[in-house]
Amino acid sequence: MSSKKRVEKMMSQVQEKYQRVLKQKRVEWLQRICREAKESYNFQSLGELVAFIINHASDIQLKEGSS
Repeated sequence: MSSKKRVEKMMSQVQEKYQRVLKQKRVEWLQRICREAKESYNFQSLGELVAFIINHASDIQLKEGSS
């Protein structure tokens, strides 16, 4: 296998691993946001919770970035 193909294969593996880690971090973040929202507000349905997260996504991201 040529050096170039070996590097390309390694880069592909690194990208795949990065995407898996990123997805897991996003899931953890969303779970934490949902838990905090449920504890802070009395949502009657999952739809209300989702709407809250969508409506406040920029606030949540700003808060998250400052931690």
